[in-house]
Amino acid sequence: MTRAKNISKIITDADLSGNLNMGDGDIIKLGASADLQIYHDGSNSIIKDNGTGALFIDGSNAINFRSGDGGEYYAVFNDDGAVSLRHNNVEKLATSSTGVTVTGNIANASGDLTIDVAGNIFLDADGGDILLTDGGTNIGTISLGESNIQISSSVSD
Repeated sequence: MTRAKNISKIITDADLSGNLNMGDGDIIKLGASADLQIYHDGSNSIIKDNGTGALFIDGSNAINFRSGDGGEYYAVFNDDGAVSLRHNNVEKLATSSTGVTVTGNIANASGDLTIDVAGNIFLDADGGDILLTDGGTNIGTISLGESNIQISSSVSD
């Protein structure tokens, strides 16, 4: 294959019926100031937006972020619908018309967790008890007795 280094003729339209083969580090530059660049640096594939404004990715039905072989989904964004984020191809966070569903635990590595709502806060523990822990140590329990709610402490002064 012969590679052209410079094309001096201005091309208004081009049809490509084969592949566009480029080497590592060769860059596809789009825009008057090369605002959008697509390339492979030898280790990583890169889409780079250097221009003013935002980078938009438009899809007619959905936008899927997948692994290189297409076997694993990272994120799915459905047009006028749900969004899901996945870990190891398992849905962990999903949106719907009624809210957000989280599968698994929510961990806060640092700082406080504040829940501020305009209405009520519902805690629904299908196991029966609501456990209060500090660093993995049980410090209290809220449980339903035979006819009363019981709040008990697991620590002593």
